[in-house]
Amino acid sequence: MYWSVIGAFTTVEYAAEWLVSWFPFYWEIKMLFLLFLSLPQTQGSTYVYKTYVEPLFTAKETDIDAGIEAAKTNTLAFLKKRFSALWELLWSILSKTPAVDQKPAGEQNGVAPPANPLASVGALWNTFGPTIMGALQRSAGQAPGASQANGRSAEPAAAAAMPGTPPRAPATPEVKVDAPLETRPART
Repeated sequence: MYWSVIGAFTTVEYAAEWLVSWFPFYWEIKMLFLLFLSLPQTQGSTYVYKTYVEPLFTAKETDIDAGIEAAKTNTLAFLKKRFSALWELLWSILSKTPAVDQKPAGEQNGVAPPANPLASVGALWNTFGPTIMGALQRSAGQAPGASQANGRSAEPAAAAAMPGTPPRAPATPEVKVDAPLETRPART
C-alpha cells in the first residue's frame, strides 16, 4: 500500500510541482506529508490507500485492464513485425537475393540520400558557418568582421550593428609592477 501511495503522490507532484512549488512552506508541508505516509504510528499510507487509491482502482478496473491488454497486444504486434523484417533481411543477406519490399538505403522516408557527403558538409558550413564564426569572435571579445589591421576600434561598428545596446567600455590596459614586494622585518 505504501509504495502505491508514494507512486501516486510522486506522479501527481511531478505533473503539478511547477504550479505548487512556489506556495509558501511547500517543501515543509511536503516533508510533513511524507512523514505522515511513512511513519508506522500514523498509518498514513494505509489511510490514503483505503480512502482514495483503492476506490479509484476499483472504479477504473476495467479501463486499466483494457489498457494493459492493448499495450500487450501492441507490443507483441510491434515485436512480431520487427522480427519478421529482421528475418527477411538476414535471409536476403544469406541467400544473396534482394529483400522483398525493401527500399534502397536512405530512401526509407522518401528522401534520397545526398550524392556527396562533402557537398552536404559544405552546404551546412555555407549556411551556418558565418553565424558560428561570429559567435566565436564575440566570445573572444572581437566584433565579427572587424579588421584590426587598420588599427581602428571595432566598437563603433558593433554599436551600430546592434541599436539600443550600450557600447562596451574599452578594455583596460594591463598594468605591470616591477617594484619588489616589501618584506617585513623578522620578529625577534
